[in-house]
Amino acid sequence: MTGLLPLDQTLVWYMSPDGRIVHLSGEPLAGSDGVWLGPDPDGLGSAEVESLFEAAARQSGETWIGTKMGHGTIDLQLYVEAESADAFRRRWLWLSNLIERRRPGWLLAYTSATGWRWLAVRKESFKPALGRDPGPRNWATFDLLLIVESPLAREADDTDEWINAAGSGRGDLYLYPGDSEWPPWPQFVLRGPGRFRLRWAGNDVEFPMLRADEWALVNTDEARPTIRARDINGVDRNLWPEMKPGTKIEHPLRPREVSRVDVKVTGGSSQSSAWGTVAVQREGLV
Repeated sequence: MTGLLPLDQTLVWYMSPDGRIVHLSGEPLAGSDGVWLGPDPDGLGSAEVESLFEAAARQSGETWIGTKMGHGTIDLQLYVEAESADAFRRRWLWLSNLIERRRPGWLLAYTSATGWRWLAVRKESFKPALGRDPGPRNWATFDLLLIVESPLAREADDTDEWINAAGSGRGDLYLYPGDSEWPPWPQFVLRGPGRFRLRWAGNDVEFPMLRADEWALVNTDEARPTIRARDINGVDRNLWPEMKPGTKIEHPLRPREVSRVDVKVTGGSSQSSAWGTVAVQREGLV
């Protein structure tokens, strides 16, 4: 290989929870593990979104109130081949064990038009489609059904960093979630010393004082908000109890816009810094 991605090809790879990659399609590596992607994969193209409505007595029609996105499924047909009947059996079991139920792996896809995208997936079922004994020919077709907990595919995150090198105590971050319609919740890493105040997308949040040897992880997702500090010795502390009573992070970033995050740090030094990241999410893996 030259290290360059092949043009005008769709690459589909599976990455196990431990990082082992199986090259399912796309030259020159497709089939190098004795596994190929078959025709007509189902579920790679889009996420299923359900609209929610409410109605009142004597109302003409219904009022749209939002959307609901459940889990997704991906149905793949795989060809598995080996040089002998015993090697075929071992490869079959190896592949089935590589795709786990308890720990998610990753299904990755690349096209020249969309670049790399990926989804976290779990095994629902892995069934051989045996029309006859595969032993004499040492290959068989398998139907793999994958569960996708969050069916929005990911691209490379957008990130930005501000460092208080000049000692002004003020700066900004710029985060862009791409042209997807889905509003994302950013994450921040704050490095002490100092008391940080961040303002973005209608939020105005002041955080507890950080020591010089501490970093704080701020996950703003409304489903699992987190504010935790860790020092250089690996000691964690939960900062939520130290926040001002009633503090809430209510608003995600605006979709399809570059959002500015105003940063202010009081009692900081030249090493005080703020790092931000936001996921770029897509409907569909390819």
